[in-house]
Amino acid sequence: MRLSETFQDSFFLFVQDGYYALCLEIQEGRNPTKSFAHCVGSRVLSGVGQGSLALLSNMPNAKRNEILNHNAPRLLREYGITVEQVREALDQFRRQGFTCGLSDKILPLYTGVAVPIRNTEGELIGALSSALLTSRLTEHYQLRLVGAMQREAAPAGSCSLVPSRERSDAHILAPEKGGADVADDRERFDAGEICAHPSKSCRGWRPLQGAPVGVVANSSST
Repeated sequence: MRLSETFQDSFFLFVQDGYYALCLEIQEGRNPTKSFAHCVGSRVLSGVGQGSLALLSNMPNAKRNEILNHNAPRLLREYGITVEQVREALDQFRRQGFTCGLSDKILPLYTGVAVPIRNTEGELIGALSSALLTSRLTEHYQLRLVGAMQREAAPAGSCSLVPSRERSDAHILAPEKGGADVADDRERFDAGEICAHPSKSCRGWRPLQGAPVGVVANSSST
């Protein structure tokens, strides 16, 4: 991706997947960073991170309210984020066309920028997000980054971004140390701790026989 080569930051492609933002692609730059999307197929709780905010801001009110009401307890308990903060961030996103996300208690030193990806009819089909140290996101750098990301996201054409866990050829991946049973895998997948991806794109993963189609797990998991 041109963006990672130009800025040497990490960039992510997200689509909405139920109560989560699903990461379809990651392009890593040389600059150190941390993100809630550890690999392709990671799911990030909606309301957390700039990518999920970009997706939330462009959906019908009823659907957005359902997601926020469902996620509210976890947002506050695990990330220290209130629904009121999310709504304020969404209002700001609509005014300026991008978001820098919300500060949380898990990754307080990191931020980023996210912009919507639309098709030729103006319909939202995804979000392009970046991640970097908060100390690096100066006003000048933010302007450069937002402009470049908006240009990159503009020519979406008629492409369709489909969550890969719906594809029938998905591999089943699990930790090298023994295999969690199917029920545990499904519970961890629903919690966003297990990835869904049709290939072995994340290092240290291996196929697991007998697990639900589309469920994968990182070998660093315990």
